[in-house]
Amino acid sequence: MLTGSPTVVGYFWAQNQPDGLSQQITMLAVTAVLAVAAIGTWFAVRRSWISRNAHWLVPALMVPFPLVLPWTGRFLHAAYLSEVLGIPVDAVHIPFYWHFFITVKPLAIAGLVVLCVLGLAGWARYHHWWANTRWLVVVVLPMILALYFLLVMVTAVGRVDEAAEMAAADARAGKRPGHYYGLQGELMCVHPHRRKIPVFNGPLPVDRPVLTYGNSGDDLWLWDPASSRGKDLQRHALRVPAGDVTLTPARGGSCPSS
Repeated sequence: MLTGSPTVVGYFWAQNQPDGLSQQITMLAVTAVLAVAAIGTWFAVRRSWISRNAHWLVPALMVPFPLVLPWTGRFLHAAYLSEVLGIPVDAVHIPFYWHFFITVKPLAIAGLVVLCVLGLAGWARYHHWWANTRWLVVVVLPMILALYFLLVMVTAVGRVDEAAEMAAADARAGKRPGHYYGLQGELMCVHPHRRKIPVFNGPLPVDRPVLTYGNSGDDLWLWDPASSRGKDLQRHALRVPAGDVTLTPARGGSCPSS
């Protein structure tokens, strides 16, 4: 009676939630794992060098964040634009705060990984499992943390590359790419102001839409979805002086002649 009633109540409560029973159980399991990891982390740092020096160590670790976060965000934006599409990141205006937002998810995952590893170490310390191998833990644990952190960041770069490739696929299909942390591609028709204008990696397509992410200077970078440019997505990028062309929203898969 004492166990059955709460079980039945919990079952009907979970069934009435919008996410369903399976997702509710998953959320509860993740919450339980994080709670156990948090307790283990406390066991790992209490009465240690870290706890004794926390008054200066924590502020020292927090100071680089305002510099590291935007640098990391700019790096991820560069992976999207430069490494995949061939568009220099400096040529596109990206609001500063998006450099922070794009790093939140990978750094949060990296933080959770670090929490879990420290939690395991803390429980090992609590149960005296490392009594005779403490020196090995002190050496190996930071290496494991660094390895997992780098693995998460490499995975984040891979996800950025996938998002950029998806944007390229959408452009080829004539669809507007989705918004990605401050980057919004638009399919536009290009209208040159005169017959001949300087074009990097031309010719300039005027009969079909091209993808643009805007510009932040005198040059405008465009991305041509045409398959005739080959499989290397970077070779689809072209540059024109921003003052020599006018862009209009594309309507359909072709552009009217000027």
